[in-house]
Amino acid sequence: MKQLDELVGQELYGWIPVIHKTNLQPIRLHGVESGGVWLESDLLTQTFLTDSEKPALQKPLFFVPFQQIGYLVQPSGEIALSEKAFGLEGPDS
Repeated sequence: MKQLDELVGQELYGWIPVIHKTNLQPIRLHGVESGGVWLESDLLTQTFLTDSEKPALQKPLFFVPFQQIGYLVQPSGEIALSEKAFGLEGPDS
């Protein structure tokens, strides 16, 4: 398992309620500090553009404190299939 600072530059998925209250969102990790992470998020960037009423700007990096991060997911590189999509759910599912 890698340490968080080893994932800098990689795309991860995160449940970060400030970005989206219920869904995992793709993020790119840009830095790790003792209090949180620097990340890039397309959804947060669009919200920022809308709120600032600017049509365009350089893509911002956002600092998110660890207390505001529910969890982060690193893709393992292996394929995972949806049992439901393939009709493989059992009667107890």
